[in-house]
Amino acid sequence: MGNDIVRELRRSLARQERHFPYIFDSMKAIESKYILISQWKTEYSRYMERVYCYELYHQLRLHQRKSGIAYVWYGEPEKGGNPDFKGKRYKPDLILHVPGMRDNLLAIEVKRIDARRKAIIEDLRKLSEYIHEHGYAEGLLIIFGDAERKDLPDIRKDAISTYGRSIEKVKILLHRSSGAIERIDLNPNRGSLDEVESGDVDG
Repeated sequence: MGNDIVRELRRSLARQERHFPYIFDSMKAIESKYILISQWKTEYSRYMERVYCYELYHQLRLHQRKSGIAYVWYGEPEKGGNPDFKGKRYKPDLILHVPGMRDNLLAIEVKRIDARRKAIIEDLRKLSEYIHEHGYAEGLLIIFGDAERKDLPDIRKDAISTYGRSIEKVKILLHRSSGAIERIDLNPNRGSLDEVESGDVDG
């Protein structure tokens, strides 16, 4: 019995390691026009989560075909009717799973760089809950945009102090319109922001 559990854990880790490099490549493939949106008859541009999410979903599907992996991407699945969620009105931006089974590999939430602090912390809480209560192997928060956000380390501390160290398993990536992707570490003992290379998302 113990050996079966070890073998399944190893298979689960292998599935995760095969997915994260192409998720990173999918993000790198998103053009800046999908990150900062120009508006007609105005000098202002703005960040739009839905526009970014739809293009991310498109790129994930393209890169998944190349990987040959059988998991399925769903966009904004409503979880209210799922007995595992007990009526919670959750709707993650993206999930990677096997439909009809509790084989949930990844839940993704997306936030603009100028999103409210409270909204970012709430997404971290939900992702942590997906992992620890609903069987998701990984949780990923993607924050996109170029505006300076000096309070990200404080948001990290607030999330940990409010919801505990279990939230550290959630990964956070900061995606700039230049294509640069930075990791925000939720473990305060491992530093703060650093740029990641393709295949290094799992760090």
